[in-house]
Amino acid sequence: MNSLFRIPVFVLFAFFSLSCHSQEVDEEIYSLNIDLSELVHKTHSERTKILTPFYEWGILTLDSVTVFSKINEIEKLAIKNKDRQLQLECELMKVHYFNYHPELSKKYTLSIIQALNQRAIRENYFWLIVRTESLLGNFYFNELFQYQKGIEHLERTAYLLNGVSSKEFPLKMECFFQLGNAYFYFHDY
Repeated sequence: MNSLFRIPVFVLFAFFSLSCHSQEVDEEIYSLNIDLSELVHKTHSERTKILTPFYEWGILTLDSVTVFSKINEIEKLAIKNKDRQLQLECELMKVHYFNYHPELSKKYTLSIIQALNQRAIRENYFWLIVRTESLLGNFYFNELFQYQKGIEHLERTAYLLNGVSSKEFPLKMECFFQLGNAYFYFHDY
């Protein structure tokens, strides 16, 4: 009986040690401890593959000083290399920070999402229009509980993505999932 107890304990310790090691590796990725020059003059698709862990975990879990110093470092690099799209990506990262922290002013967060959306339209950056429409949809739906406005923005996102491949816009499936989730919330199958 004693040897039977040791096996699960050993497996449990092995699992925890692997889990801790995995967490260290992930922290390196989501805190963007990479050569940031890899981001310069890349397509939205190429940048998305590099930045997704930072968007999904880094901005959400790292402290604000770390997040904004990393964004500012990228922004300086973008300005130095005259990479307007990377500059706008930095603006999007800042907006995501406010979006992920609902304890901050909802009015302010909505205003900066809307301002970035208008800039994207003015400067005609398709990827940024789609990203900000998606953000607006989710913010209206999940934070302001203005469901109709939220669904309108999510539908606009889906409309914009019709005919665009996932290779061109890697977050396409996520955008469609968000719209489907909004419909599901109202039992609209």
